Amino acid sequence: MASERSLRPKRDIDWKKLHFGEALPIEKAQIKKATFAETFEVEILISRKISKNEGHSNLVKWDGYHISESIYEPAIHLPDTILQTFECPNISSDRLQYASFNLEKAIQQRLYSTGNRIVLDFDTDVYRFCFGVESIQILYKADFSKLPMSTAWYYKLKKNGRGTKLSFPVRIRSHVHMRKSYRNENGKIKEYCTPIERLIMISAVDALCV
Repeated sequence: MASERSLRPKRDIDWKKLHFGEALPIEKAQIKKATFAETFEVEILISRKISKNEGHSNLVKWDGYHISESIYEPAIHLPDTILQTFECPNISSDRLQYASFNLEKAIQQRLYSTGNRIVLDFDTDVYRFCFGVESIQILYKADFSKLPMSTAWYYKLKKNGRGTKLSFPVRIRSHVHMRKSYRNENGKIKEYCTPIERLIMISAVDALCV
């Protein structure tokens, strides 16, 4: 009798499916990526951040859109060719000249001041081209070689041959600040965040006599 009670039909149950549901199709993310690339064109990648939930994300400036409409997009949504430009940006000579002029001007002003801090607008892709992807770095004079500054960019002399010069190494940081602004659109107040790209340099100054 005991053997008869144990002879029950076996139920074929997929317990993993019962508890966790149907597996998501892998091609879903690929379709989203392809559609996204065809809909918008990336003008430039401004910065990058890493979060536990989304992994790598890039702050994207879209071609044809105002910079205040830049948003962070997960790296999986962007083509590999675009992601490669983050670490190896292509910078025109005109932009390098403009960045060099502004940096040298800020350094010269610093040499006549008592503070140890320089803050100026400086595009993050130019920063990466010149100094690499690390946002905080310790640099020596030779590390500024990609910027076409004058031979006297790091010192300032008076008529008597005395002056001041930057004391190397210096500490630099690339920083993106999201500045909030508001617009009236069809009777509704809409918030925008505009990325402000800056370079911050911390340095000491030494006396110079020639």
